[in-house]
Amino acid sequence: MVEEGKPSKSKKSKASKKEEKGRSDDAGKQEHDVKDTLDESAERKDVQAQVGSTLVVEVERTQVDQQAQLQQEQSSKGSNEVSINLVEVRAEDRKVLIGPARLTRFEKARIVGARALQLSLGAPPLIQIPKDAVDPISIAEYELSSKALPISIRRILPDGHYQDIPIAWLMN
Repeated sequence: MVEEGKPSKSKKSKASKKEEKGRSDDAGKQEHDVKDTLDESAERKDVQAQVGSTLVVEVERTQVDQQAQLQQEQSSKGSNEVSINLVEVRAEDRKVLIGPARLTRFEKARIVGARALQLSLGAPPLIQIPKDAVDPISIAEYELSSKALPISIRRILPDGHYQDIPIAWLMN
C-alpha cells in the first residue's frame, strides 16, 4: 500500500537488471580474453626458449598468416568470378577473323552514341559539318559514314581470343 506524498520505492525492471548482468558478463569476458592472450604469449615465449631460436617460430607464424590471408582472399572473391587470359588474334591482309565482316547495328549504335556525347560536350567535329546536320547524333553519323573516326572495335570470344578491328575495315 502506497501512501500519498511519500515516494514509492521503485524496483528495477527486469530488462535493466539483465542489461547490468550482461555488462558485467562482458567485462568478465574481456578480462578473461586478456588473460588468455597473456597466457598464449607466455606459452609462445616458452616455445621460443625451448627451440632456442626465434627464427623457427617466426617462419611458422608467417606461413600460417599467409595461409589465412589466401583463404580470406579466396572467400572474398566469391565463386562466380572467372579469370580469362586475353590472347590477340592478328589478321593479315585486313581480314576480319572474329564476327561478321561488317559493322553490326549494335556496334554502330555504340560508336554513334559515344561520338555524339563527345560532340555535345564540346569536342571539335572531325569533318565539315553539313547544313542539314544540326544535332550531335546526325554529325556523329556523318563522321562514321565518312570514315573519319579513328576508332577500332574489339571483338572478344568467350575463350579469351580477341581482335581489334579498325572501322575502315568494317565499312563497305
